[in-house]
Amino acid sequence: AARAAAVGFDKADFMGLKFGPTEMKMDIKQGKAAIDLPDADVNGGKVRFAGNVDFAAQPKVLTLRKPMQVVENVKIDDVISATLLQYINPMFARGSNVSGTANLTCQTLAILLAGGTPNDILLDGSVGLTDVRLQSPMLQIINQAAGGGMDLFSIPPTPFTVKNGVVRYDDMPMYFGQNYAIHFRGAIGLDKKLDMEIQIPYKETKLTLPLSGTLD
Repeated sequence: AARAAAVGFDKADFMGLKFGPTEMKMDIKQGKAAIDLPDADVNGGKVRFAGNVDFAAQPKVLTLRKPMQVVENVKIDDVISATLLQYINPMFARGSNVSGTANLTCQTLAILLAGGTPNDILLDGSVGLTDVRLQSPMLQIINQAAGGGMDLFSIPPTPFTVKNGVVRYDDMPMYFGQNYAIHFRGAIGLDKKLDMEIQIPYKETKLTLPLSGTLD
């Protein structure tokens, strides 16, 4: 049997993403569903999704149907930093007073709905952050090394993947103004383990340092 339905809600909160009044469309056929979330008002920006899920499968995974910008100009805060952004960049680990704007474009995306483990999450896309302010242990160290003034940064759209429980990218530049950039590369496990390098300008050269341990 096939049926189409619309599911609406007045508000919802998912990992710090605060949804306003939203209506999702569902087209269900033989236990498989096409789910479409049009532009939803979230944290002053938009979130959208068009995907498919097989309710008979284990685990149940919602898969993006086509490449799209999933997150557009969404404002970030302490909760989003702790639940999502620290797994993108360790600068957000133990962050507080977090503000800024996030964008996320995905070529592929698989979100775990039920069953399975974080290893079943898949993502191939790019993330960008603008006008970010926060307080964190790592930023405090960077500020001390640079002599202060490192209180506002941006990350241009940066390709990254999530596969086998690991977030990975080749180069994520973090710009403090136009003339000072820190580069991160390597892997962050969803279990919080770090296997990264950080490149920091120092006098007339650039220092490349290992970044290991955990996000905690």
